Amino acid sequence: MVTKSDHSNPLAVTIPYQFTSADDYPTEVLANRFQAWRYIIKDLVSYLREYASVQEEIVRQQIRLQQAVAHRSGPTSSNKEVDISEINRYFLPIGNGSIQDLPTILTKYHQQNVATTNKTLKEITTVIVPKLEELRKDLLMKIKEIKNLQNDFKNNLSKEVNETKNLLNQYYQAVDISSKLEHGSVHHSGDAAESFKYDPYLVKIKLDRQLKKQLQEENYLHQAYENLQESGRKLESIIVIELQNYWGNFLNMLSAEHASFSNFLLPNLNNGFLAKESTFEWDSFIAKNLPSPSISVNAVGNSNSSIKNGTFIDLNFHSRKFSDLTINNYSSPLNMSVREGYLERKSKFLKSYSRGWYVLTCNFIHEFKTSDRKKDQTPVTSISLDNFQVNDHTKNNGKSDNSYKFILSSKPNGIIHRSQTWAFKTDSYENMIGWYNDINNLVSLPNAAARARFLSKRLNLNNTN
Repeated sequence: MVTKSDHSNPLAVTIPYQFTSADDYPTEVLANRFQAWRYIIKDLVSYLREYASVQEEIVRQQIRLQQAVAHRSGPTSSNKEVDISEINRYFLPIGNGSIQDLPTILTKYHQQNVATTNKTLKEITTVIVPKLEELRKDLLMKIKEIKNLQNDFKNNLSKEVNETKNLLNQYYQAVDISSKLEHGSVHHSGDAAESFKYDPYLVKIKLDRQLKKQLQEENYLHQAYENLQESGRKLESIIVIELQNYWGNFLNMLSAEHASFSNFLLPNLNNGFLAKESTFEWDSFIAKNLPSPSISVNAVGNSNSSIKNGTFIDLNFHSRKFSDLTINNYSSPLNMSVREGYLERKSKFLKSYSRGWYVLTCNFIHEFKTSDRKKDQTPVTSISLDNFQVNDHTKNNGKSDNSYKFILSSKPNGIIHRSQTWAFKTDSYENMIGWYNDINNLVSLPNAAARARFLSKRLNLNNTN
């Protein structure tokens, strides 16, 4: 059975999605189940025809009637076209009120019954048998329709799960690196150009997109299972109801013919198969073929435990939504946007300014072309808070002339090199001083872990107020 923890684990795909052969597809299993129904109905039709043929010499023909269905409770005849063990796979064992109880009960009944009537003969030959034959023909068409649904279960879920696993490892690695910088370590100059790639904020953007892509593939497959199982459940309900109706009529006609009917046949069937819900066999079949609970993928290691192919799913567990997923540190200040908005940055060589969308995180100031994080996920440039400090800002002159500036400069690191300066301007003093204060608060702290603790306290204080 699927557990709640599996349902929230991004890598615990709780539905079967790997099929090694055509026989493993649930459509094939379901088609074989309804083929087994056709074999059982054929046995029942055979029984009724034999019963009708012996009405005038009932005593002598009781053995024939017993043999028409006795193969289920005794040895399989050599010319039987069906493997009985295969049929038994799909139904409850004899003695549980299963459809398989019916032939066994009928066999014992005919050992006692020695009488018949013309009315029963007429009803059997003109109503019940034709209806059951019609039911078998309808089932054959339904079986072909079920097999044609096999393409609905072909999927790319293995590829998407592997991609999610890779991105989860990258995300956990990025969070771990940022969380362990407790001693004010500074990025080496050779790694500065690429260090932004390990910002949990950026990794999370890619992980968000991949999780939604996996869920889309997963939910498409879940919908295919749901459609198949609901259709199968309705079809089987119709079959059971039809059989219950016909055999109920048959039993009512027999009730006046012999005392064995009321003493044996009626109580056995009314308290068994006929007392069951139309879906009791179906529910048992699904419960017996639910996936194993050990179906999750290890996000850190390389182990990958797969479920048994050709099984079905528990529809009590609905398809997952993004909000159902649980990932450690997914709401950490390390991957949050502290402040974002449009700023203008002064050119390195010219006096002109260029406008961009800037995002301040626990580790970097990222510059993007646009504010759309779905399409624009890679920054144009990234400034590490470990390497820069804020020096100065424009005083408030009460004007709205887009001339309020603040300046960043590289921190001295003991190596002789030319200092790097970044100048930014905004459209108002309030906007500028907000950026200045947030950056100044963060760069004054020794490392990403300290900045994360600072932001956590500030968030808790804001939530309290």
